Amino acid sequence: MYRHVLNFLASQATPEQISDFHPTAEMQERLRQLLNREKAGGFSVGERQELDEYERIEHLIIMLKTGSLTNFNQARSL
Repeated sequence: MYRHVLNFLASQATPEQISDFHPTAEMQERLRQLLNREKAGGFSVGERQELDEYERIEHLIIMLKTGSLTNFNQARSL
């Protein structure tokens, strides 16, 4: 999960590519599984941690897409 996002960010993505960025199909399926397990109950501590990581990554991507991390592109060019 992190590797996919880090590789994307390290690729010097354009603003358009950042806007179009989506998780892989595997990541989306895993997220669906975690959300379904959470609703059904019997959610393990590890699953909670994994879901929390997905939420943190989602927040980071949203910040990138909305321009909240405006210094990101400037820092990459140094």
